[in-house]
Amino acid sequence: MIPATPAPLPEFPKVGQLPLGRLARPASGYRLRPCRNADLPFLRRLYRHARDAELASTGWPEEMKRAFCEQQFNAQHTDYLRRFPAADYLVIQDGRGPAGRLYVDRSSSDLHLIDVSLHPAHQGRGLGSALLRVLQELAAQRGGGVTLNVALDNHRAASLYARLGFHPEGDGPTHRTLRWIQPPP
Repeated sequence: MIPATPAPLPEFPKVGQLPLGRLARPASGYRLRPCRNADLPFLRRLYRHARDAELASTGWPEEMKRAFCEQQFNAQHTDYLRRFPAADYLVIQDGRGPAGRLYVDRSSSDLHLIDVSLHPAHQGRGLGSALLRVLQELAAQRGGGVTLNVALDNHRAASLYARLGFHPEGDGPTHRTLRWIQPPP
């Protein structure tokens, strides 16, 4: 039996509408640019890094971990582009190359942070905080807030969001919805 050829992944939208001038340099040495299909290998590796701790406890052989992450990345990518066709899909990079991804939906008055993910070598440097503060500024200019979902077991991210003024709006089976609204003057 010949293995089925996987369907090609949907392409990223051309360019979003966020005012990238302010967002373009969220922290010293970093910039943002729209994702391209040529970024998919990096984005797959980034997805794998985000799942490494979880996969370490499975006892699966490396080939099974790789196949699982490939399938899950493809499903997530397809789902995001289907559910958020007007979103900004951005690569975070420094002078050496890609450092992470930032996906933001701007289809309502609130900005919705679909995903922010940093390569482990770029974590703990204040980049995540800088990105969130810029999103908060942009949302305030639009007269809205910022929403996001965080995994219930992601205590490090939840702590960051709490420090930046995000408040719980509800829990699902695996994720908590958080919202930031600009405090009154």
